[in-house]
Amino acid sequence: MINKKFQEIMRQAVIKGIKNIPNPRAIMLGSNMYIGTEGLLKYFDGSTYKDFFRVRELHNIRSFDSHLTIDVDIKDAEGNREIKLAKSRPVASNLDNLKIETNKTCTKVSKNDGTLIICIEQLLLTDESLPKDGPVKMAIESGFINSIIRITGNFKVGETQVEMTKEELITGNGNKMRGNLKANGDFLILHPGGGFSF
Repeated sequence: MINKKFQEIMRQAVIKGIKNIPNPRAIMLGSNMYIGTEGLLKYFDGSTYKDFFRVRELHNIRSFDSHLTIDVDIKDAEGNREIKLAKSRPVASNLDNLKIETNKTCTKVSKNDGTLIICIEQLLLTDESLPKDGPVKMAIESGFINSIIRITGNFKVGETQVEMTKEELITGNGNKMRGNLKANGDFLILHPGGGFSF
């Protein structure tokens, strides 16, 4: 009984927190959901904020020619190779050892040996890999989220190591984050040593 009451209180708090967000787009880093980011992620290099990820366009199932298009500016996990994409197309990188795959809902960059660097996917709200309980599930069920972009991979942003699986986000200092929900901010900031905030 207490569990059901607590869940309803939590569900109402989640709905209250997201229902007035002007852009209910969700970015998932691991199983952590950030709502209202405008699809923009930045990092702080010690003096300024710099973009490292931006959603340019979402795939619309009602439009035949639409594609998920993104900008990315990262390095591989070893920090050796810059990967820079503009509208999901390479503009700076050592392409000899990289494989870039795109379709209407996904952009994936991996090494020729198959090692994943980064994968950006636009998910359906009914995707089976989304969390099955907790605040993220409640946010999805609220009906206020219009799209979900999930980022997975193992790469460096500035000097910070970031590893994201479908289950968790691990940042440079070893912090692990799972199933968190944050809402309401223009963009996300990756802080030196790890951790994201609005």
